[in-house]
Formats: sequence, structure tokens, C-alpha cells
Amino acid sequence: MGREDWYRQTTWTAADEEAFRSRLRRCRSQGTRAQCLRIQALYLEQAGLVDPAMQLLGEYLETCREGSELSMVYGQLAACHERLGNVREAVICLRSALAAEEARPNMRTHAWLEFGRIAVEHGFVDLFDDFLRLVEERGRRAGGLRGETVFPVQRYLLNAYLAIIYTSRGEPSRGREHAKQALVAAAETKSGFSRHPELGLVSDTTTDLYRRIAVMGADG
Repeated sequence: MGREDWYRQTTWTAADEEAFRSRLRRCRSQGTRAQCLRIQALYLEQAGLVDPAMQLLGEYLETCREGSELSMVYGQLAACHERLGNVREAVICLRSALAAEEARPNMRTHAWLEFGRIAVEHGFVDLFDDFLRLVEERGRRAGGLRGETVFPVQRYLLNAYLAIIYTSRGEPSRGREHAKQALVAAAETKSGFSRHPELGLVSDTTTDLYRRIAVMGADG
């Protein structure tokens, strides 16, 4: 096992957990232990092992409530809850992630976009105004939305969510304009970063979201 593989396990047998905890006990600082808990939880969640992932994230919250990665931890908890079908719990976790970002503005995540995705994808109309406020707040910060959506996929998602929200609110022309911007972003073939030209592009246009946006943004 490599130097970092011990906290990137994708299986979680009793032996796996014991090996992880044995190495965890050797970590010299609380910050390092907390980071290893979060990263290991991420690998388990991505492998579909949601319960142990949530257990590790819970341990992070118990031992490192003021940790610098708190917003990411809540974001991961949101993903776990959504996997289990607890979507409203996921929303609560995303709100906690956003609050943690307010406390540490230098630690930014995609929690605000995830909030919009859940609102739109699950038809939570009661969350639409909250997402619009988040977008407005992002726009007021230094750099504005341009700084929050540096990749085409981020611009695509933001405009797709806004298109659906404004259309549902009885503002079809405004929704159509955002749909057109989403389609432009989806068609981009370069990220704008010379060293990583293919990073952050829209890779899947077969989704229900894209089909909805394509209809909204169609001319005629």
C-alpha cells in the first residue's frame, strides 16, 4: 500500500477499517486526522459505501468542528443523504456547507450549484427563491459570477438551472435567454486554460437537463 493509499480505500471490510484506524492513530495532528477522515469518506461514498462514509464524516464533525474543510464535509454529507433518498436532509447539509463558507470565505466549494441542482432536479419549487438569492450574493462578491463559473460546465449548469427556474416563474423570455447561454457553454470545446484545455467541459448532452434546455433555447 502506497504512502497515501491507506486513506483512499474503496472497500471497507473489518480488516480494511482496522488498517485505516491503525494508521489514523499515528497521525500527529488533529488537522491531519480530520483530513484523512474526510478523504477516506469521499472514496467510500464514491464506491457506494454510504453508511461507513457517513460514520467517518460524523467523526470529523465530532472532533474538528472548526476545521478548514468543514464546508466540504457538509457537501459530502449532502451527497450521502441524497444517495440514500434523504433529499431534504441533503438540502440541510448544503445550507450548513454554505454557512461554513461564509465563516471561511477562502474555502469555496460547489455547494451553491449543488443547491440549485437539487432544487431543479427534484422540483423543490420552494427552494427556487433561495437559489436566486445565492446567485445574487455570488454576483456581488469580488469577481462576481465570472469568478464562480470559470469552466464551461459551471456556466452551463448555472444557466440551465436559471432557465428552468425563470420559466417556471412565468418569465419565459428570461428563461429562454439563460437556456441559450447554457447551450453556448455546453458547445464549448476549450476550457480557456492552456495547460488543461479539456478540463471542465460539458461531457454529456444526453441528460434530461440538456434536453429540457435544448427545448427552451430553441429558436421559433
